[in-house]
Amino acid sequence: MAAASDLERCLRLLNSSTSDNEVFAGLLLVTRIAKANELNAETRRRIFDAVGFKFLDRLLNTDVAPEGCAAHVFRSLALSVLSCFATDKDLVTSPQMIEKIPLFCEIVSLAVERSDSDLVSMAGDCLECLVAMSLETKTRMELIQRGAVPCLVKRACNGCDVSLGILIRLASSEEEEASRLYSNHSSVILELINHLAVKFKEDQTVAKFDLCDHLTILLQQQLILSLPITDPWPSNIKHALDSIFRSKIAGVYCRRALALASSVTNCLGLDWTITRREKTDDEFFKLLFYRTSVETRMILDGKCVEELLERDKEASILYSLLEHYVTFLVTMENALIGAETIGQIHTGLRDCLADVVAFLADVDSSDSRDAMMESPLVSMSVRLLGSWIAEETVALQESVIALIPFLVELGKKSLIDTRFLLPGLCHLSADDKARKRLVETDCLDMLVTYFYHASDSLEKSNETEASLVTCCGVLLNFCVLEAALVADGDQFARLLERIQHLLPMLNNEHPVLRANCVTLSTMILRHRHHYREEKRLLFDLIVEFIGSACEFDAEKCALSARVASFWSDIEELWFLAGKVSKRRRGFELLLGH
Repeated sequence: MAAASDLERCLRLLNSSTSDNEVFAGLLLVTRIAKANELNAETRRRIFDAVGFKFLDRLLNTDVAPEGCAAHVFRSLALSVLSCFATDKDLVTSPQMIEKIPLFCEIVSLAVERSDSDLVSMAGDCLECLVAMSLETKTRMELIQRGAVPCLVKRACNGCDVSLGILIRLASSEEEEASRLYSNHSSVILELINHLAVKFKEDQTVAKFDLCDHLTILLQQQLILSLPITDPWPSNIKHALDSIFRSKIAGVYCRRALALASSVTNCLGLDWTITRREKTDDEFFKLLFYRTSVETRMILDGKCVEELLERDKEASILYSLLEHYVTFLVTMENALIGAETIGQIHTGLRDCLADVVAFLADVDSSDSRDAMMESPLVSMSVRLLGSWIAEETVALQESVIALIPFLVELGKKSLIDTRFLLPGLCHLSADDKARKRLVETDCLDMLVTYFYHASDSLEKSNETEASLVTCCGVLLNFCVLEAALVADGDQFARLLERIQHLLPMLNNEHPVLRANCVTLSTMILRHRHHYREEKRLLFDLIVEFIGSACEFDAEKCALSARVASFWSDIEELWFLAGKVSKRRRGFELLLGH
């Protein structure tokens, strides 16, 4: 360790210097007395304050070197000093440091183009400064906006792990920063993804899994959806993952590979797992599902609830993939694969979902159920189960009906869980046995409460509108099949009040939701005969809805162009509202015409 007295003499020399030569001499003395990592933060800061940014700026801008010295000697010294003090948060985030980002990037880029040892050394110092900046929230966005990303990608594609580390850190940062990274630099990020995908395919060492992790992070940003998918990266990733899944690799390595598969699937759907040639090849599609289902059942089978709750991160990856397979089977995409494969996937999904239902039942019966209900794994399990029962109405039906009280209780505690359940509730509310259980557990209160809260945030998300439409569908089932509840239940009085408030605000941007609300209110009013005032207030809106779908001339009534684009979404609602309301004279005239 350097003697304190020696350092103090150097500091006095620096502070009393009257020329750049004296500062230069004092700085050299400091480098001989102590290394930067041997000095505490306070001493480093005192040294830097004595040197100052102005002196370093003059060194950086001096083109003439002393005779016999390297051409970049002054610039090299200045960069060395800056890198030594890059551990000081205040210095790294200072305006003087931030304004040097373009210079750092210029030197890093030049070092790639020229085989100059001095430039390589200077680039190393610049990278240390850029690394320090990438660690600070205040300067990460500056790196993205001041041109650091293209030069870092260029360096990373030439084998620089430090540059790659900075880029991965930027992609992993706060949502706003990561979004700006992808929107400002989409083409070079795609270049990096393609580069890493090739290396991932070719590498046969344990480093393959580091590349796997890097790609998982780069591809987890949904903004990657805006990038062209004609590039070879999906094919190269598929080739590498196929090799991993066919090997005996298991445990954490297999889960890292599945995490990458999940990221790619979130970007591209499952279509990337199927090869289209003269004959469709779905082997990787089946292999990925097999690995996913095995890992899911290994997590869920035979473990206590407390242990399972600690593995929510692993489960989220697997659940995401399983949800994609559920969706795949009910869309036209399943025409790409044979009936035998569809049957195998369905059986595997049923077995996995049986374990999910068993897990939720165990949580329900646990002594610590109230605390466990707030676990992310419970919410994720509800989401996966919701996607399953939204499409599969027979398999596991009895187990799901037995779980309804717990699911409704979860929904009352969390609007998110309610949203996950809504598609499945459309089917459950149409089944007599399941609907009876829903009524017994006061599911209507949960639905009406969700409708209230979701309609308050309607303008913030298209997803909210879709959920409200689904919620209306569930409530319509109760209106049609449980008339007594509609006539006397307080929930429907609250709902009618909310719809009456909401309808005037539903403009042409929400035609399908408006149609659902009008039809739902029509059904409620049909049963609540004593609500004459509400009938009067809503009548004009209902007439408008029925009439908006029609265009009249002297000879015929035709479908209005205003509703043509979404007619398939509201056709049944239109006829239902008209049928229910045709006793009113206005509707008789309209429908009669």
